[in-house]
Amino acid sequence: MIKPILRVFDVQASLDFYTRLLGFVGQNGLPGLDGKPIYAEAYLGDAQIVFSPRPSVRRIGEGSATIELYVEIPDDVDFEQFYAFLCRRGVYVVEEMREELWGDRVFTVLDPDCNRVMLAQRIRRAA
Repeated sequence: MIKPILRVFDVQASLDFYTRLLGFVGQNGLPGLDGKPIYAEAYLGDAQIVFSPRPSVRRIGEGSATIELYVEIPDDVDFEQFYAFLCRRGVYVVEEMREELWGDRVFTVLDPDCNRVMLAQRIRRAA
């Protein structure tokens, strides 16, 4: 199993975004000396994301990484209502909803740390 670790500015804010808006189930992890979480996990089905504070950066480009998450939304979720819900909550949509050649309907948002999160759902086709 591969567990992506997202290095974030605020672990709690990231956990809240993924749980309250994107539908993940969250688990607070280890609190730091100041009581704020320095580690947390979020789950959606078999997917797991770990949140950890960003290390301090000493040079331009040091410690910076680019990642885009591809999150498959379960079939029992109304994808268009989910999209509308996120828009009403002010989530920044960087790529509008569209259908892809491989058979998924997708759109892309930014999380609080500007990580790209592509949300996808298999398109139901008539048999």
